[in-house]
Amino acid sequence: MPKLGLTMQEGTITAWLAPEGTPVTEGTPLLTIEAEKVDTDVEAITTGVLHQVAAEGDTLACGDLIGWILADDEDVPTAEEPAAGRRIVASPNARRVARELGLDLATITGSGPGGRVLSDDVEMFARSRPGDSEPADSPTGRAVAEVIATRGMRGTIARRMVESLRDSAQLTLGMDADADAMVALRSELDGVPGYTDFVTAAVSRSLVEHRILNSMLVNDEIHVLADINVGVAVELDDGLVVPIVRRADRLGLIDLAAETKRLATGARERTLALADFEGGTFAVSSLGMFGVDFFTPIINPPNNAILGVGRIRDEVTWSGNSVARVRRITLSLTFDHRVADGAVAARFLGSVRDRLESPEQLLTRPGSEDRT
Repeated sequence: MPKLGLTMQEGTITAWLAPEGTPVTEGTPLLTIEAEKVDTDVEAITTGVLHQVAAEGDTLACGDLIGWILADDEDVPTAEEPAAGRRIVASPNARRVARELGLDLATITGSGPGGRVLSDDVEMFARSRPGDSEPADSPTGRAVAEVIATRGMRGTIARRMVESLRDSAQLTLGMDADADAMVALRSELDGVPGYTDFVTAAVSRSLVEHRILNSMLVNDEIHVLADINVGVAVELDDGLVVPIVRRADRLGLIDLAAETKRLATGARERTLALADFEGGTFAVSSLGMFGVDFFTPIINPPNNAILGVGRIRDEVTWSGNSVARVRRITLSLTFDHRVADGAVAARFLGSVRDRLESPEQLLTRPGSEDRT
């Protein structure tokens, strides 16, 4: 399994592009791998005959064997013999699923090439066992309607979120911003920038003034980063991805909106490259479109902060002796308390709020005189 990005730890084979036994040359597309939530085609690096070892759907760690490219007169290396003496050929993912379900691979018939046991074989065997409806047959001790393996994109998300909460001291602050001016400006612009674009623009410019939140924690050192690259969360059918708006603080609102649209479209069509997801220094995640007012987003490592965006809602406020209508939006900042104290984070959040309440300034492209 090739390592296609700095943070890649494992990849899932989504398709073999070259059939088993196919002669290939350097540059021949061999297979498609889903890594870090991105599909990437992998090409042959030499000439020979392809012999597949891993199957479609297998998830393997970087460096694990996925196949051989051998000369015509070379034999495929044999698999190791198990202790019981019978050769068991199974994908790494099948072995993992069997281990989780407490199954013996020797009792499962494989449907893959050469009788290779695939994860689907393991799951089908588990469902077909007599008495599966009884709670005692499940590791949970309860009747199970379906077993969903956390692999691929869902596995990557699960692993990173657990690592994030385990390895950092996360604290979330919430603050409301009046959204009337933002709603009015967006209407004047025919709805071209989305509300998340306004927030992303406000965040990127506020990071110029509060750079401590645009940092990475490396061992016991805080590395304040030169570029402000804001990741914007995009929902897919099978998970969440965070493509990166590079140097977002240098873009005017309209240009930033065009870039987030390009990234969101590419993410949903699976046409983005791994480079579009690497190098983020901060992230913005919105659940306002689902009616959520406030939530506590989890930091996307190695970032030190993330901003959650709620829905724009109607409220009432006192204006003199009368009641007036106001639109408000709630911002929720999660930050690593090892890097910044609450007062520092609050000042940053206040800076984002102020920019959203006076959004006209976001239209202009920041010049060198505005930068610190």
